[in-house]
Amino acid sequence: MARIKAGVPDGRRIAHKTGTGGYGPTNDVSILYPPSGAPVIPAAYYHAASDDPKNEAVIAEATRIALTTFGRA
Repeated sequence: MARIKAGVPDGRRIAHKTGTGGYGPTNDVSILYPPSGAPVIPAAYYHAASDDPKNEAVIAEATRIALTTFGRA
């Protein structure tokens, strides 16, 4: 499973817990430890009609966008 971890720059420490429902929800919550500064705690929930593997890519891309937007990439 990729999810948030796939959207985090290489070399960052991360602890995360994923979840998946039988009817389409895909989620992840994590603590990211950047090289400097306070930890970042992103969470993502995505609900699609099925458990399509592309759901994980949606969460990874949302993570990339959020980290870039908030200057934490």
